[in-house]
This record gives sequence, C-alpha cells and structure tokens, in this order.
Amino acid sequence: MSTPPTPSSRAPGEPAPHKEWHGQRIFTEEDLGRYFEQEDPRAAAQVRRRRRRRHAAVIVVLVLLLVGVLLAAWQVLRGNWEIPGWEAAPPPAPLSCPVDPVSFSQASTVHVYNGTSIGGLAGEVANDLEARGFTIGTVGNKRLGNQQRVGVVTAGPEGQDTALAVQRMIEGTQFQPDDREDDSVDLVLGVRYQQLVAEDAVDTTAGPLLCPEPDTEGQTSSASTTTTAP
Repeated sequence: MSTPPTPSSRAPGEPAPHKEWHGQRIFTEEDLGRYFEQEDPRAAAQVRRRRRRRHAAVIVVLVLLLVGVLLAAWQVLRGNWEIPGWEAAPPPAPLSCPVDPVSFSQASTVHVYNGTSIGGLAGEVANDLEARGFTIGTVGNKRLGNQQRVGVVTAGPEGQDTALAVQRMIEGTQFQPDDREDDSVDLVLGVRYQQLVAEDAVDTTAGPLLCPEPDTEGQTSSASTTTTAP
C-alpha cells in the first residue's frame, strides 16, 4: 500500500529545501534564479542606446575641435591671424664697418680660400703669408659673390687686429665684419689679386680697417665647394 504524499509545510515565497545527492548539494533552477537576476531586455536596450549617444557626442566634439585647430592654423599661416609671441624674429641688422683704429697683429689664425678658378692660388698665398709670420689654418675654396676684386677679409671683433695685418699685406682687400666669437680670420682671394706688398713696405702702425663701398656690401664670400685647386 503506497504512502500518500505529505503535504508541503513550506509557506508561500519560502525557498524549497536543499536537495542533496550523495551528500552534495544540488542547485535547482529556483536556486539559480535567486543568485542571477534575469536582465530586462528593455532596460538593456536603453543602456545600449545611451552608450551609443555618448560615443557619438564625443566623436562630434573631437571632430569639431580638429576642424577648429586646422582652420586656426590655416589663418595663422596666411597671416590673417597673429598670435602674440609667435611673430617671426626680425632679421639681424647688418654689422657695420669698425671706425676705430685697430692695432697691427699677426697672432690670430688665418684661413685662406681661393675664390677664383685659378688653380693653386690659395696655397701659394698661404705659403707667402706663413713665411711672413702668420699662422695658417684651412686652405681651401670659397666662392665670392663678386670675383672682380682683390679679396675679402672677414673676422669677428676678436680677430680685427690680424685682419688689419692681412689687409696691409695684400693691398686692395676689403674687410667685412661678422659675429664669430673666436679670433680667426678668413681671407678669400679674387681674380684681381697679384702679390703681397713688399715686406719692407708693409705699414705696421695702428689704423682703420678698409671696408667695401655701400653698394658692394653683401657680395662677400659664401661657402661653396669647387673643383679648383686651392
């Protein structure tokens, strides 16, 4: 005779007692439902829509910022807008020819360059100056803006004494100052160079440097490699 089922004594809403099998608890669908709430599809869709709207808004803002930066840069490049502190620095004022007398000195190093197509000119003059007591540095080639001259002597404030000595050795050279910080002197020879002044005729007293006329300024030597022998 079968035993009638025992009526459940569980109150409404009360979880069912745990089921076990060989001493191990068995999780039922009801147990899982208590631990994992079912996601509302409508709420999930709303969350996804809000997330997409936020992403779209961020992209629009970034695009607008990029377009604004590009437009501003274009206006600055065209000169329509000026940004304080971004103005181009004015070109440096050309150095003026020294007016005060300088002493005669052969203490500084002299670099001798051939500014013509006459092969060996710089080497020949460098040897002659060295025989007169000058210290010779580089012997090479440089191109003169105007070759129709005796030569150009260039030095900074520290080398003006030796620049005067070079001018006294080579009559007709023109001095042009630059802003170098050392005492070196550059001599670039032109096609009108002939020879050094006779040694016993060189004036060794103090005096002014001889600079080019205003209409020939700016036609000094510029560095350039040539095939002419120095």
